Amino acid sequence: MNLVKHISLLSAAAVITSTGVSASPLLQLSDDSAVFLNVRSGLVYEDNLFRRSTAEVDDFYFTFKPGLEFVFGQGDLRATFNIGKEWRWYDNESALDSNFLDVNGRVTLVSGPLFASLMASYREIATNDINAQLDSRLVEREQTAIRADSVYTLSRLTKIGAGFHYEQTRFTTAGFTSNRAYSVPLTGYYAVSSNLDVTAGYRYRYVDVFGGPLNIDYRDHYVFVGLVGELFNPLWLANVNVGYQRRNFRGVSERQTAPSWDAGITYQMSALTQLSFGFSQDFYASSFEGRSYRQSAATFGVNHRFNSAWSANASLTAARSSYFLIDRRENQFYADLGLAYSPNEMWSFRAAYSYEDISGRTPISNSWSANKIAITASLRY
Repeated sequence: MNLVKHISLLSAAAVITSTGVSASPLLQLSDDSAVFLNVRSGLVYEDNLFRRSTAEVDDFYFTFKPGLEFVFGQGDLRATFNIGKEWRWYDNESALDSNFLDVNGRVTLVSGPLFASLMASYREIATNDINAQLDSRLVEREQTAIRADSVYTLSRLTKIGAGFHYEQTRFTTAGFTSNRAYSVPLTGYYAVSSNLDVTAGYRYRYVDVFGGPLNIDYRDHYVFVGLVGELFNPLWLANVNVGYQRRNFRGVSERQTAPSWDAGITYQMSALTQLSFGFSQDFYASSFEGRSYRQSAATFGVNHRFNSAWSANASLTAARSSYFLIDRRENQFYADLGLAYSPNEMWSFRAAYSYEDISGRTPISNSWSANKIAITASLRY
């Protein structure tokens, strides 16, 4: 499919929006259950498809993703389920043409003192990144996640939380190491005010590395304290934990320890503007032989709504990764800008720009920069 056809399809979608209709379900199953049709199409340009440090390859591609959204419940028990399929057609690099399945769902339950949620997702993707890179093709992988969390109120001042998290990245492109992680977090809450809890907890995580040259896996023990709720006033919301983590290696007589943290803070600057701040440090398993590394990151973001139809967002992220047992370090910088127009509940349009810069600090580290521009149109009916 050539570039002229890409632009023609986007223009046709823009013309249709002039009808000004509002969203209504494709199929109303009952008073609180419905099925929606979701369709997204777009034109994307990338100036460094394969994330090379030299001889970059650029291209346009057209993306088309139809899907169905199932919505159940309006009270204490609610559920949503989404299934979609994305097709991509490249203008020059036609060998990269492909399609990807995307499935996700969420269930929430509020029953007296109990709040529980279950989230699950499965995604097929093809992209090159800091840990998985090939010179002339995109690295394909399947990502699966399951998160079950619950919080039970014991008294006016105390709550207890428990969860089970499963995450898997399985590479379908040969030459990369897959991994799956099982986590069990336990958290205690104590109310220091009507809208702020202090927390203390422990998380056990087992990381199983498979499909690579090393017979190794990891067992992580993380002890933390934190805050959840209104930080200074209702305009400031925080979910912060800070602690110390130990990673034990199986298959290698080694141990890795470091402070760890995961902090998210939002500030409602005005009725139309929200600021967000994020800070994290944790251990990970790389697709490069399943090697263990520590990554620290800081993010700043802003979301602004101009009126009922127009909105914009921007974010900046700086990160640093450092590998254990090998001399590999990388500094990372990411920037995102977006402008969205939603004339009604049925249609939305978005223009987005993203930039990434990877700066390797050692001979075996990766280095590159890449720009991406995307224009998309979305329909929910």
